[in-house]
Parts: sequence; structure tokens; C-alpha cells
Amino acid sequence: FYDMDGDICRNATAALRSKGFEVRQTTDVDTFLKDLEWCDVACFISNMSFSTDKHKDFLDAVTEVRDQGKGIWIFADNDPFYAHANVVLKNWFGWELEGNTPGGKVLSLAPEDGRVNTGQFATHTLTNGISKLFEGITICYPPFNNQDELEDVEVVAMSTDGWPSILVRDNLSIDDTRGRVVIDTAFTKLYCSWDNAGTARFIVNGFVWLLGLEHRALRCAVLGEAATFQTKGGHRKIAKDQMEELREAVDRVVKFETCASFPLAVAIWLRNKSELGNRIISTTLLALCTQCEATKPFTRRAARHLLKLPSDLADFVREVEQLGAEEATEKEREREKDEADKNKVAGDDATVRAGKPMCRLACVKKITADFVDGLSPYQAGKYDNATKIRRTRKALNKAKASLAECAKQGENQARAEVKRRGIERRVQDLETKLAQQQAGDLGWLIKRSHAHKNNELMMQVLRKRYPLSPAEFAESGLPGVFDPEKVAMKMRVEVPKTWDRELSLKGNVPSTWAVLLRAKDNRGNHTLPYMALLRNMRNILLMGLPQRFLRDHVLRRLPAARQIRGSGQTAASISHTWATLEKEFSEERLAELHQQATAGLYDILTFRLMLKRLCRPILGYDDKQIGLIGKFLGEPLWQSCGLRKQGECYLAASRVLHRDGQDPRLGVQQQGKGKGKGM
Repeated sequence: FYDMDGDICRNATAALRSKGFEVRQTTDVDTFLKDLEWCDVACFISNMSFSTDKHKDFLDAVTEVRDQGKGIWIFADNDPFYAHANVVLKNWFGWELEGNTPGGKVLSLAPEDGRVNTGQFATHTLTNGISKLFEGITICYPPFNNQDELEDVEVVAMSTDGWPSILVRDNLSIDDTRGRVVIDTAFTKLYCSWDNAGTARFIVNGFVWLLGLEHRALRCAVLGEAATFQTKGGHRKIAKDQMEELREAVDRVVKFETCASFPLAVAIWLRNKSELGNRIISTTLLALCTQCEATKPFTRRAARHLLKLPSDLADFVREVEQLGAEEATEKEREREKDEADKNKVAGDDATVRAGKPMCRLACVKKITADFVDGLSPYQAGKYDNATKIRRTRKALNKAKASLAECAKQGENQARAEVKRRGIERRVQDLETKLAQQQAGDLGWLIKRSHAHKNNELMMQVLRKRYPLSPAEFAESGLPGVFDPEKVAMKMRVEVPKTWDRELSLKGNVPSTWAVLLRAKDNRGNHTLPYMALLRNMRNILLMGLPQRFLRDHVLRRLPAARQIRGSGQTAASISHTWATLEKEFSEERLAELHQQATAGLYDILTFRLMLKRLCRPILGYDDKQIGLIGKFLGEPLWQSCGLRKQGECYLAASRVLHRDGQDPRLGVQQQGKGKGKGM
């Protein structure tokens, strides 16, 4: 609405249009209000006066589009050029802009973990990629220079005169569907000291942030409106129709020569922990780009940012082979029908031949080699699944043998049929599991990609034997000096001590969790990952650890911003944890737990009192010597009291519930979610 210095928005409009935005510009309030229905983001620049009688619908119209989820950017400047802004700000936030302070200086980036001080701007999506930002010529300000007094808004920048100059209002929760708001108190930056690296990037970043794309994606992920993921061919993949949409989107983009690398840039953004941290779509996009000639030259470089874990590489290789198998099936369905059936490649259910993918693409081999060469001994030891493959293969052979014996036995026909179907399902599950494990087998990936930079680690993963002579040792490329005592010994990767291994060895008991929650490394960081803490929160709370311990070692970690950023957890996963805990620990459930705990304590104290008054031959010593009373009852007395004897302690036997309140005594067998999946 400001019209005194000509077209002050020409630079901002050009910057937005260069990034693909469609822009409509006007200085008339009525035209602006009509275009609100058309736009996704609305921006207005305040003038020195506002006519309430002439534009009485202005506030209602702007508020309505904000309630619809559209972003609003409000520009103002020194007194009195904040009239339109104050009409909105007073109604939305309860305060108005005022004053006039000199500017003309450049703001600098504040420390990432520090508070925004005078002359600085914070790390935010608006300031992404910016190190310097011109603050404007003259600046107005809100009535408070203390950032803590500003409710519902966040200060992104402080002027060189010590007042908030850029403020934002973000979505407060996942249920908050109102549009985002940016408040800029110096619109002179739009046409004074304009630079593409600072102000132009700031404008484009701001309009993208106001679209609220990640908040919409978060709502979709949590509220079930997102793309659904299906399991086919033994591994997780996107549904067929969604895969086609992704493929078509990639094809549309790569038609423009300058946009060939854009799909991979989107994948990197999705995989970024500070953004969405989505692994499925980013890995799928990388796999699709290996099939496209235009994007193939960029895949190797992009893979370094996308494939963080060996499991990422396994998902990527499986997806590539899935795409290759589907393409081959479409082209040669009739001619290779017999071979397709033999290799279990059939239409949508195409799977990896014998569980091992055949990497025919050179770019896939190079990506695999780069990743395997960069493996650390910790990752190699943690993700080496050779033992799991042998165990699964052994179970598969045993199930197949049982299936063959079932066919020979002359049992009741109906009973034999039920048994046979159960064994067939078991065989099918084990074959799928084996295929998934073999696709991510580090040994097989090393052989196919010819990784060779870290010879010692490669030989350990492949279970090679130590060289027999100094000459063989020199030829093998192993570091150090030849050790005769290790001759012909199988080289193995050292298994790291992880939290899940500790639980497997020492049991899922309070003492084990107490040690894991306390443990820290040499730098003072917790060794139990934040993700593991979240996914096992229900289990930890049910361990019965003291409240002070939980407060010091669990609750203090949860809101730590640094740990949240480093964990790769999205707002969706954290919100899911909270929703699960609310469901599991409702008021009724807490009352039931309290009743069980009180009854268990009563049983323990009762038995201890009896133990003091009666001698051991009468009560019993252990589960084998159950005493006179035990012989009369047919079981140890402590079992009749609902207790379990462990050493010299008598523990109350509490009823253990599976997820969603399932009682294991009911005999209902449900498929597990796997280690660390869910709560």
C-alpha cells in the first residue's frame, strides 16, 4: 500500500519469479482483498494512514485467509508507516508497532545455540544460507525490547539499535492450522542496499517458509493423511501408484536441462535431520535417479548425503533391483515367463533373485564402493549380519524339512492340513527374511563393488584367514607387522557394545536400564541414543525406577534441543511417542498400576512376616526344597502368594501386557514390530 518511492517491490518480485513463484502486485486495498482467495501467501506493505470506514473488511479478510492456513508477511517502517500493520497486529497479538530508530547497518548471524543479541539474526529457515543481512534505513519496533515479553512470536533479528526487527509466528502445535506470520519492521531493505546473497535470499526463504510445507507434511504423517507405505517383496517400499507419481514428477523436472539435479536436491532436503529426516522417499528418489540418464551423473555425489547407515544402502540396492526387475518384467513378460517364475520375478511382486540383488549399473557399484570404503569398524561390527543369515538359513532348512515330513505322516487329514499351512507360512516368512538379510549383507556388497581401501576391515567382514607368511602379509595390504601367532586364524570384526546387545546379555531388568541410562562416553555424552530413549520410554517407565533417577537421567534429556537435532527424530516421531504414552498411561491405567503395586507390596511384606515366624523347613528354601507347606500345596508358598523368588529376594509377579493392552496369557500371537519399532 506504500506508493511514494515508485515500484519498491521490483527486486523482490524478480527474485520470486526466478524461483517459479507467480506474483500479483497492487497498491490498492480492494484489489488486494480480492486476490486473497487466489494466493497461497499474502504480503502487504503498510502506509502512513488507514481508513477504517473505507476498508472496514480489511482485518476480517486477512484474518480469514490466515485461519485457512495461508501465510501472511507484514512489512512496516518508521513512524508513521505502520498503520495497516497495527490494525492486524493489535487484533492478533495485542500490541502495536511504534517509534523510529536509525538503521543503515548490516546484521550478522548469531551463534547457533546462543541468544539473538543486538545486530544479529538467528538461524532460521528465513535466514538459511545468509551470513549478512541489511537491516533497512529506518526501523520501527514493538513495544517490548525484551524478547521474553513477546508472546506467540519468535524474534529472528535484533536491530543494531537493540530492538526486535524481524519476528515470526510459527504453528504452535500439530493441531494449529493457521497460517504463519512474518513481521518485518523495515521495508526499506526491499529497495535500498539490495543484494542477491542477502536480501533476495531472505525474501525467497520467507515466502517458502510461509507456505508451511513441512507443517502440512507433519500433519499428514501424524494424522494419517500421508502417503501410505506398503510391504511387498520382503521389504518396505512405496505403493505402486505413489511410485508412478514420483517417477512422473522426476520425468517432468528433468526435461529442463538446468533442473537435472533438482530431484536429488529434494531427496537430500528430505533426508536432512533438521528438516523431515525421511529415509523412504529420499532413498526411493535416489534409486529412481539411477534409472534416468539425465540424473545419473549426479547420483554418486548425492549418495554421500543420502546414505548414512548400512541399512540405507541395503534399502537403496533393493529398491534399484526392484525397479530393474519390474522394468525387465514389463518388457519381457511373455518371452521370459518361465525364467521369471524361476527367479520369483512376477509383476508387482518382483523380488531379488535368491535374495541377492544383481547390481548391473556402474553408478550403483560406485555408490556402493564409496559407502563400503568409508565404513567405520563400529558400523561394520554393528551391521554385519553374517551370523543372522546363517541362523535364518538354518531355521529355513529346518522348516522345509518339517514340511517334507508333514507330507509323509499319515495323520488326520484336517489336522495335517492345518499343520502344513502353518509350516508353509513359516517357510515363506523365513524366505522373505533371508532375502532381506542377504540384500544388505556387507560381505556380498564388498564382493560386488570391489571395495578395497580398508583392507583389514574388508578381510574381517569377509571372514578371511590371516596370511600364512610375511610375503602374503605384504601382498594383502594389512597394516602393521606380520604376527606369526595369528597365522591361519579367521579374522572377525569386533562386535561393539551397543545398548540392545547389553539388554540381550543382561536382561530387560531395572538394573540393566539403570546402567544404560547413566552411561556416558569420554566427552560426557550419553551412550544411549536419543532415538532409543524415545522408543523405549514406555518400557523404562514400567521398570519402577525411582522418580529422582528418572528426573535426572530421562526427563532432563527429553527437551534438550541439541540432542533432538542430533537424533534425526522428526516432530512426527516425537508426537507419536507422546500420543502412545498418553494412551498407555491414562488415568484408568495409572490407577490399575497403583493397585497392582500396592497388592504386590502387601504380598511381599506378608511373606516376610511369615518367614520371620516360621522356620525354613516349613516354608521352604528354594524352588526345589519347597518345605512342608509347599508339599501340601503342591507348589512353593511364595508362588501361592503371587511372588517369585530370586536369590534371597521375593519379587511381586506383575502381569505383563503387550502393546495395545494384549495379555500374553490369552495366547494371541501377533506379529512383532521388531527391535526398537514402536513403543
